[in-house]
Amino acid sequence: MTFGGELYAQTNNYRYKIEYDFMGLKKTAAHADVSIRIDGENFTGTLNGHSIEWGGRYYTVSDTLVARMFHTNGHLTVREEVVFKIGWYSKPTAAQAADGMYVFNNPKLYKNTDGMGLLDASEETMEAVSITTDMLAMFYSYRKINFDRILPGREYLVSITGSNGERQHLLFRYVGVSRYKINGVEYPTYQTQFEYYFNGRPSGYTVSCEVEQQSRLPLVFSGKLKIGEVAMIYEP
Repeated sequence: MTFGGELYAQTNNYRYKIEYDFMGLKKTAAHADVSIRIDGENFTGTLNGHSIEWGGRYYTVSDTLVARMFHTNGHLTVREEVVFKIGWYSKPTAAQAADGMYVFNNPKLYKNTDGMGLLDASEETMEAVSITTDMLAMFYSYRKINFDRILPGREYLVSITGSNGERQHLLFRYVGVSRYKINGVEYPTYQTQFEYYFNGRPSGYTVSCEVEQQSRLPLVFSGKLKIGEVAMIYEP
């Protein structure tokens, strides 16, 4: 069974760059590798990203989401049941990063969304890590949306059941058809926006996403943070 030229039950890997735009100054600040496996309703996604060296440190995120996804009549995924979800955050020095095992060796060097680790990380930072983990599910949802059957401006509230039984939501909005250019190549896209809830309330982080029409691959995720605009852009 194929979708967008890719086999289900096959792992697909994608490379992204993360760009910051602060007061008009754009800089590639990080890279991320996304691995996606879809087998019917079963979804597994991982993201591993790290910044360039900043002040002698690397800022890293490692996310894993395993979920069962349910949809109706080719519309937007209307229910997600999380089987397993965790996001890890660390900021090792260049020397610590060189050994390759810093995340698991010393609790002082990491923090994760399950509350493990002793690293000093703000609530806002860990909220962003949690939302990044949730975003992996969009790689599945975009494949299932029948954009021909929804109108621009239409909003959907998607139900998400956490692995602990807690109920969260995703607010999804379809903006319309568009085009997006990468390395001089222009792709027909669907323009979308979404916002995940966090601890039962809207997170306040609205993410825009341009999705390539044929493959349904997200070409760019972008949003505004306190430090400026950030975009996660696909690297063909």
